[in-house]
Amino acid sequence: KVEVFGFHLARLDVRQNSEYHEKAFVQLLSAASLPEADTFLEMSEEAKVAFLSKELESLRPFTSQNSSLPQEASATIDALRTLASHLRDHGRAGIGYLIVSMTRHVSDLLIVYVLCREAGILMETTKGIVCPLPVVPLFETLNDLKNSETIMRGFLSHSITQTSIPIWASRFDQDIQLDGTFEYPETVNCEDAFQPIMLGYSDSNKDGGILSSLWNVRKAQSNLMQLGESLGINMQFFHGRGGTLSRGAGPTHRFLEALPLGSLKSGIRLTEQGETIAQKYSNVLTASNNLEQWFAGCFSAQAQGKDLGIDEDWCFLLDQLANNSQSAYQTLVQSDGFETFFSEATPVDVLQNSRIGSRPASRSGLRGVKDMRAIPWVFSWNQARFYLPGWYGVGTALHQLIEKDEKSLNQLREGVSTLPFLRYLFYNVESSLESADAEIMTSYASLVNDSKIKVRFLTNILEEHDRTRLLLDQILPGPLEERRPRFYRTLHARDQDLTLLHKHQIRLLRQWRQGGQDKDLTELLVVVNAIASGQRTTG
Repeated sequence: KVEVFGFHLARLDVRQNSEYHEKAFVQLLSAASLPEADTFLEMSEEAKVAFLSKELESLRPFTSQNSSLPQEASATIDALRTLASHLRDHGRAGIGYLIVSMTRHVSDLLIVYVLCREAGILMETTKGIVCPLPVVPLFETLNDLKNSETIMRGFLSHSITQTSIPIWASRFDQDIQLDGTFEYPETVNCEDAFQPIMLGYSDSNKDGGILSSLWNVRKAQSNLMQLGESLGINMQFFHGRGGTLSRGAGPTHRFLEALPLGSLKSGIRLTEQGETIAQKYSNVLTASNNLEQWFAGCFSAQAQGKDLGIDEDWCFLLDQLANNSQSAYQTLVQSDGFETFFSEATPVDVLQNSRIGSRPASRSGLRGVKDMRAIPWVFSWNQARFYLPGWYGVGTALHQLIEKDEKSLNQLREGVSTLPFLRYLFYNVESSLESADAEIMTSYASLVNDSKIKVRFLTNILEEHDRTRLLLDQILPGPLEERRPRFYRTLHARDQDLTLLHKHQIRLLRQWRQGGQDKDLTELLVVVNAIASGQRTTG
């Protein structure tokens, strides 16, 4: 067991937002009295990369060990110095990746190298300066996923990245020497070395809906794999899946078989959400079953030996679907009055007053939809039985495609039966659609005070719901109860009890919003938990 897992069992990743890193970096420039402290944020990306690359030619830090630094710089450097201390005492065992969330530019990744230099993590080797810890981008938004190939081409072309990747191989874990010069191996076998890349499902879904999200995550993987092949660098994908279908969850075997061929070459990493851990790993039987599904799914996906059919024609068709779905979704969520509808037709205000979760409901403390994190966004829609992020826009996209070319309907039918990705996509949409309930949606919409806003958005949502159901029925084979009997039984076994809970929540929401007391909020939180347990999903 020690040989397999080590004494540490699991590696600890360190993750921080790119904006926070940038603030810390500028504060270091200011502490060193460098003129770039006043100009760095306004520099072009090209100028930022040039400045950072020049700095990375030496191991000279900006400040001394005892320098007093502002909050962001102090917190960042202190955390990295803790890692440096661990590296000196124990080597790399137990430390995972330095993950940069909201990676949008090459400079977001190079800044981490400079911060590591400040903390004493960068090493001198016989082949130049290296970073012993993998710096890992997290591409989360639709735009970032679309730009991921360009960003990684720039990052992988940097000399420090090229020199660092070979020593990220696990066999060097105990050989890391921060003091002195690391003896770079004369011949490097890169088979077990790779560049990790994390892909986010939550923000891309919140940006453009489920169809656009899943397709752009898959396209990003394919593009990044091709980039890696052209540069002779292996890629390992780290999937930031949430606990709900809207945020990347779904049946394990279908998820794995839908991945591009070759994406498992260097293994796979994924997140397990806190609320799903008890469901999946609370006892030996369920834990063993879930792990067996992962192992079997990975072996099966690797053994299939050929990519099942996402050729140029399918890429063109899926691009159309994704673009049209995204357009319909964004038209809804960016409409005037939508924030009012969302804030009053769902219990989002209850969730914002709760103390559940590891992070606040929004990134900046504001309460608008744009600033809201994906978890409360999805959680709120699910609680009110809209499940909107899991299906909205798909019906319009299908309708527009079929209206333009009637043959595409038969093409989609065939694709669902032969292409794992298409099957995974539409089955997930179907699951969200079937979990939604038009009658309960209408009851929650009664909480919206402005009747014009209520009628406009509820009508729009119900029409899209019916449109999506109608077209899915034409694409998917046979009735749901015959095709997915277990899902059908599970879904309807809870209907009666959940309906009572929803009615109770609506009464409590109306009472609390009219000036209720703290005890009403407490009871609302209990009902939120009860509904989430009944649905077996949160956000």
